Amino acid sequence: YQLEQALALKSSGEEFAADAFYTEALARFREAVAISDQVNDTELSTEIRESMVKVHAIEGDTEASAQELQKIESQLQSDGAEDDLALNLLAQGRIFIRSFQFDQAISNLDRALDYQNNSAVRQQINFELAKAYFESCRLEKAEAYLKLIGISAHTPRQRGSGSVIDRGVAYSILADIHRINGKFEQMRAARQAQGRFHS
Repeated sequence: YQLEQALALKSSGEEFAADAFYTEALARFREAVAISDQVNDTELSTEIRESMVKVHAIEGDTEASAQELQKIESQLQSDGAEDDLALNLLAQGRIFIRSFQFDQAISNLDRALDYQNNSAVRQQINFELAKAYFESCRLEKAEAYLKLIGISAHTPRQRGSGSVIDRGVAYSILADIHRINGKFEQMRAARQAQGRFHS
């Protein structure tokens, strides 16, 4: 009976969220996750928390999003779900970057690299690390992570279809690094490459 109640509350929360009644949605999700935690249904708890993260993100509440993602992280660690854990840590890293907590972002992203088993996920993590290091003025590290994802002044600059990262943003970061370091020829090359991805 409790599991059915949790599922009904989750469904109700999703309906409220779809209609933009976020306070009501979060109330239903909180009730649902309390029940699913009580009956130890970790998969359902994770699904509900993921729904809560989406609502918090819509509301712009990065702190609440991060808290829910950390609860999901704890569940994933106890379940030994490494790929899901890497994606969770990647999501946390992105939230910390958006809230200007670059050291926390870097810490989470470094941990995500330890758990990932997928080259597309590794590329996304390295891209976020490049952004975090750039934003915290650690330009050598930022450039090193850009090179790991194939972004440098010397890489072929053809359009890549299906890339998991925004190459235009990556080349913009590289151009800014070269500008700051006074390497104007390399900056121009990076800006040209950026233009190919944003045109």
